[in-house]
Amino acid sequence: MAEEVKIVDVAGGPAAEATLQELLRVMKGKAGGGGGSGGGGSTDASSKAQDLYTTAVTRGTKSRRQNTKAVDNSTSALKKMAGAVGGLVSGTLGMFGS
Repeated sequence: MAEEVKIVDVAGGPAAEATLQELLRVMKGKAGGGGGSGGGGSTDASSKAQDLYTTAVTRGTKSRRQNTKAVDNSTSALKKMAGAVGGLVSGTLGMFGS
């Protein structure tokens, strides 16, 4: 009989970590109680799940770093543009003010 793992939100947020921990618990439970055969397959599945999780976290971290860099570049460009527009407005008002 197959166990069912329900993926739910925890405290209103994503449940990725809690879900992973539950999946690993289930996989390890199957590895320990498999009789004499099939235990190694479950251990391999648990290891593969952990590797996939690590890969996903690494990708997410890399993506977040790239996003942060893009936001920093955008902020810098916006500040330069604001300075140029401010100078243009000041110069235009200075021409009419004299």
